[in-house]
Amino acid sequence: SLTAQYTWQDTENKSEINAFNGKQLPGKFRHSWLSKAQFNYSGLALSIIYIYEDDMYYDTANLLRAKSKS
Repeated sequence: SLTAQYTWQDTENKSEINAFNGKQLPGKFRHSWLSKAQFNYSGLALSIIYIYEDDMYYDTANLLRAKSKS
């Protein structure tokens, strides 16, 4: 069996501080992809899963962009 999944999170900081207001929340990836292949044979299962996450910031002002993760 094959599975594919995509998650998009559009987080927004609603701060009273202008430098933070309207920015993406830190620590949350905006895009996440998952692909999975599963093979079943005689009661045994082998799964291969790949996850890729992208577009995240470490700080509230969105100045420190995180590297993509896979």
